[in-house]
Amino acid sequence: MVGKTSIANRVTHNTFSQDYKSTIGIKIFKKIIELKNAETVEVVIWDIFGGKEAVHDFSHYFKGAHSIILVMDSQRKETIEKIQSYRISLNAIVPNANFALAFNKVDLFEEEELNLFKESMCLAIPESMSYYISAKTGQGALDMFGGVIRQ
Repeated sequence: MVGKTSIANRVTHNTFSQDYKSTIGIKIFKKIIELKNAETVEVVIWDIFGGKEAVHDFSHYFKGAHSIILVMDSQRKETIEKIQSYRISLNAIVPNANFALAFNKVDLFEEEELNLFKESMCLAIPESMSYYISAKTGQGALDMFGGVIRQ
């Protein structure tokens, strides 16, 4: 589990569940977010099941996207290693979309470990807008969507 649905639930309903249910297909969430300048924006979140096949099987859902947030489990190296290939595939489908990286489960790091992790991610994936979040605690989740909206 990397936490796409958990992040969407945290942002739209301010809830978190330990029960893990894999997304099959697509779930759509909506949320009105108030930006720092008091402007409000309605955000539509398309929670699309993960995996390389999702990029190709659901490519028509990505077309016209303003932004794409690629979510990784910060505790599982294999999810991080796959991000560049996902991004390359998605960039071919939606070349004008803004990309952001969401490293989920940062609540599991001690402060010093998190700082080292952030430094290593900046070196490994330097050209991306990155957010370090926790669907469980809510840390950084709303800020991430605000940042993506302003992008």
